[in-house]
Amino acid sequence: MAVDFETTRAAIYGRLDAGWAQANPTVLVEYQNQDVVDLDKQTAPFVTCDLVYSDGAQMGLGQTAGQRYQGAIWLAVWTRKGSGVATANAYLAALATLFGLKVFGGVNTHAVRPCQPGLQELGHRDDPGPFWFDQTS
Repeated sequence: MAVDFETTRAAIYGRLDAGWAQANPTVLVEYQNQDVVDLDKQTAPFVTCDLVYSDGAQMGLGQTAGQRYQGAIWLAVWTRKGSGVATANAYLAALATLFGLKVFGGVNTHAVRPCQPGLQELGHRDDPGPFWFDQTS
């Protein structure tokens, strides 16, 4: 199976659609560069998914050894400021199970690393899931 940036995106989004969005149809999921959530009207928690590429390396010696690309799946659960973190923690636990230490569609993932950057208007918690894929010629 040929793996590249687009097949990787499709595999990750497809896994999120199949494993999360279908099980939680009332929770909106907004993907990178797709405006789904109207922040002026949104009151319920929602999830965003962004892919951030960070590195690439030659997999071996020779001109046809291929490349290994690395990045992170940034999953953020957005909740109203002041509503606490219980909902965000429950959602992130489910998302970590879906993406942590998995192999699917040519994508390999490490354990999910929870973190919490500064709170925004709605408040959120991020879960970066490091991933990589190998592209051979």
